[in-house]
Amino acid sequence: MKVTFGGREMAISEKPYRINDRFLNFTAADKDLKDVNTLQFPKLKLVLGVPSVDTSVCSLELSKFIQETENLDMHLIAVSMDLPFAQARWCQANASKHLILLSDYKKHDFALTSDTLIHEVGLLARSAYIVDENNKIRYAEIVEDTGKEPNYQAILSVLNELLVN
Repeated sequence: MKVTFGGREMAISEKPYRINDRFLNFTAADKDLKDVNTLQFPKLKLVLGVPSVDTSVCSLELSKFIQETENLDMHLIAVSMDLPFAQARWCQANASKHLILLSDYKKHDFALTSDTLIHEVGLLARSAYIVDENNKIRYAEIVEDTGKEPNYQAILSVLNELLVN
């Protein structure tokens, strides 16, 4: 699969997650540099892969999802390759307590399990996964142009449908 980063086409895995795949557990660092395992979040979750919280598109995406999901009974998890210090600054500046922001800088565990690593630049492709309480993927999207936002309407529609049922 190819994605565009900074106007250049770059390859990621040929086997990205698809709907109904099992979402593999991964470990990433939190703001205190402690490893966090996704098994700690057993209920419905929206897992976002973003290139960097320091970019305007990523910041906008995270802010929109925080606003749209803060009252929903689910986990909002975002993963980037940013160092936890940069992520902590972003959370502080955006007053986010609802978002679980994790850094994949150490082990690249999320990048490797989701096959979203853009090898040429060492960043994650922009992606969104809705994962149910049984770790089954109910929505999967890799945004072809990393400078573009994901399909908010589709994501929120699936989330709301799953939370109602």
